[in-house]
Amino acid sequence: MCTALAFAAPLHAQSVTELRQRVQRLERAYAAAEVVAQKADSARRALFTVPPESATVGNLHVFATAAVIENARAGARAGWPLLDGTFGPAAALLDDHAFVVQAERSGETARPVTGRTSHRFLATNEAADIADRLVWQASQLLVARLDPALRDWMGGAIVPSAQPSRLLESTYLELLTAPSATTRRCFQGEVAGCRDAFDLPPAPDPYRRWYGPEERRVIVQQVLTGNDVLSVRDLYQRCVTRGDDSACLRLLQRQPASAIPQPLGDPSRIGLVQLALELGGRDAFTRLMAARGKAVDAQLATAAGMPADSLLMVWRSRVLAARPRPVTLNPRGAWVALMWGLVFGMLAFGSTRWR
Repeated sequence: MCTALAFAAPLHAQSVTELRQRVQRLERAYAAAEVVAQKADSARRALFTVPPESATVGNLHVFATAAVIENARAGARAGWPLLDGTFGPAAALLDDHAFVVQAERSGETARPVTGRTSHRFLATNEAADIADRLVWQASQLLVARLDPALRDWMGGAIVPSAQPSRLLESTYLELLTAPSATTRRCFQGEVAGCRDAFDLPPAPDPYRRWYGPEERRVIVQQVLTGNDVLSVRDLYQRCVTRGDDSACLRLLQRQPASAIPQPLGDPSRIGLVQLALELGGRDAFTRLMAARGKAVDAQLATAAGMPADSLLMVWRSRVLAARPRPVTLNPRGAWVALMWGLVFGMLAFGSTRWR
């Protein structure tokens, strides 16, 4: 027994040592293989990396492979007027940047550009797609120069669009249907209601100005679900079941700002800034950059060249004018729609779900 134990311990120690040595050898082999693989990958990439062709429109410098450059040039021609029209002289700040197009499903890659800050982006080899992505990339760079408080309030970047009316139509529906007394007041022409709906100037607890007690109770039910309710069961019951607004406020105070829905969302806020730039003329974005540190509504007034309340009233009139047109059907079209509805209704009734 003793003899067996005497031999067991050294054998166990020896096996662990051997295992460690084996692991170390494998690690060294893996590291060597990684080096070889990286060199092979670099060589493979270099084989398919080609000198870039260039296209310049205004202060927009685009680079791409020879197979893509014509569509890249067409995209730059389509994108530059949008950038110049929105950002004005500030668009010249793009002169220090190079936008490198990487075409999807392409075996070639344009080499990095020297002398300018490069921004590589992926796009299909189509002029329209390159234009859209080019405008988006360039807009991010310019909007990054704005006051951080304004960017936080917007919740996104100003991206010029060739069809701004679409944003106005969606804003009209938002203004009409948002579950907030502030949007109803704004819709009726009360400028203070528009200020409250936009949270101008930003307040620490905007839901206090956005929603009344009954609306806050509904918002709590939308925001808190599942396990979140279990962790604050007493407060939740006091808010939802008993209608205790102080409990609702305490629950909303615990939520991150992004979790509480805004009556007018980020696209509407960005649309208000875009309107300020439009009304303020070509130098509006330059003035907006220079207004850093001011209150958000004061920055918008500086860009627009008019008081913030006047800007809000122009915005409201634009939104109301963009009311979507109702779809009208002639009698024959109405009967066709009715008959198709009956057909689909009979098919649904005859399906296995109802048998």
